[in-house]
Parts: sequence; structure tokens; C-alpha cells
Amino acid sequence: MKRPLAIFCPLPPARTGDETGRLAESFNELVSTYSGITDACRAFAIGDFSRRLEPRSEHDDLVDAINTMADERQRAEQRVAGLLDTAPVGILLVDQAGVIRSANEQVARLFGFEQHELEGRSVDTLIPVSSRDDQGRLRDEFCASHDRMVMAKDRDLEGIRKDGSPVFVEVGLAPLELPDGRMVAAAVHDISDRKKAEADLAASNERNRLLLESTREGIFGVDPQGQVIFANAAAAEMLGYLRDELLGRMVHPLIRHTRGDGSTYPVEDCPMNHAYTQGVSS
Repeated sequence: MKRPLAIFCPLPPARTGDETGRLAESFNELVSTYSGITDACRAFAIGDFSRRLEPRSEHDDLVDAINTMADERQRAEQRVAGLLDTAPVGILLVDQAGVIRSANEQVARLFGFEQHELEGRSVDTLIPVSSRDDQGRLRDEFCASHDRMVMAKDRDLEGIRKDGSPVFVEVGLAPLELPDGRMVAAAVHDISDRKKAEADLAASNERNRLLLESTREGIFGVDPQGQVIFANAAAAEMLGYLRDELLGRMVHPLIRHTRGDGSTYPVEDCPMNHAYTQGVSS
């Protein structure tokens, strides 16, 4: 059964001093207090704890309790905000609908926003359009599982800045129970420098590969155990193998010193093998 809705309307001014006037004044004061309490509760329900009520007669205890609750909530939010802003990584608090409820300075700077610009936005604002469905599905699965997870542990996660430029990030998620409901705390790490270093290394390796393949000299590499770990096409051709067949083979049976009488050195006495595995030349 639905509860009846009580609506109070103030009475028109009456002559002061008589019984009707005094009743009207008392009733209007009650309506004003009730309306203030109702407005404050509505504001609290949407996260606005800035309202304060003026204590009035017998309603002082109720008004004091509401004001105390608002004060405590504001202090708690200020402490949380202070913790978020001192964190060394970007932090987002996102509700189950995917709306950003709080963002620290680090994550705002990473994505090129002011802090207040992020609050109230959909977290999809920070995700490329092509990835939003996948990321939304991952977020829903996380909310259902209640487990901590790293969204980009085994793959790259691309974000998008306010100006539309991409940024590579790693995002760790953790559940957070708050009075307003269940939230997701997201720790956002900028891995752009790491991605650049990986790209630079890959480009350097490709240049080295092209250099090795362009020469007719046989070039190969050996690990400390004497196994072939790389070889160019010329080396494979000279030894009569396919390149893949060389990789992992012991080098001593392939290339070794011989004595003056033509006999071969055993591996433990071979000067060439010592040079490969111990860095000792003779």
C-alpha cells in the first residue's frame, strides 16, 4: 500500500494578537520548518550536503541532527578527496551506471580535463568509441563478480584525452561500498612512456635484423651454454641448414677448432667453444 502524501500550504496572514493569528503563525512556522527539512533531505539524496537548517523551537533536536549529519558527511567527503588527490596515480570513482562520481587531479591531468569537468560524465568519455562496448561489458562483469582485477594486464588499453589524442593506460579496479551505493574505484596508470620504449626497441630490433640480413657474411649468436640463439640467412646457408634448424643447436658440432694433425678438439678443450661460452680467447 502506498503511503499518503502530506502537502502543507501556509495559511494567509491573519490579524496578529488574536487566537486565529497565533495559530496561523505557529502553523506557518511548522510548514516552513517541514519544507526546509524536506528540501534538505532531497538534496542529501542526490549527494548535495551543502544545505543547513536554522534551528526552530521544538524542532531544534531534529534540525541539529540533520545539520550534524550533513557536517559529518562533508568532512568525510573532504577526507576522501584529500586522499584521492595525494595518491601517486589517477583515481576515478565510478558508479554502476558508469558515471564518474569523483576524480583526482592526476587522472584529470592525464586526460586533459579539469577535475570538475569529469564529475558527472560517463566514463565512456575517456574510451575510444570502438572500445566502449568491450569495456562496458568488462565493467559489468566486474561489478557482478565483486573481484579486484586489472583491465589491461595482458593487453593494451587505450584511452582518449579531451583533445582526442590517444593515451595508453593500465587500469586496476576494486569494489567500494559507500553510503550512496556500490562504486568502482579505478586506479589509472599512464603507460605511454613504456609503450614508446617498447616501440623504440621493436624498431631498433627491426633495423638490426635488416642489417644482418643484408650482409653476405655469416653472423650468428651463441648463449653461455653454447646454443645458437640467432643466425642470419648467410650463416645458415654456409652451414647447410635452414635458419630455424640452427636455432637451439649446440654450436660445437657445427663450428670448432682442429689440431695440427686434423683431429678435432673435444668440447671441453675447444678454444673456440671457450671463446663462445666463457669469453676466453687463445
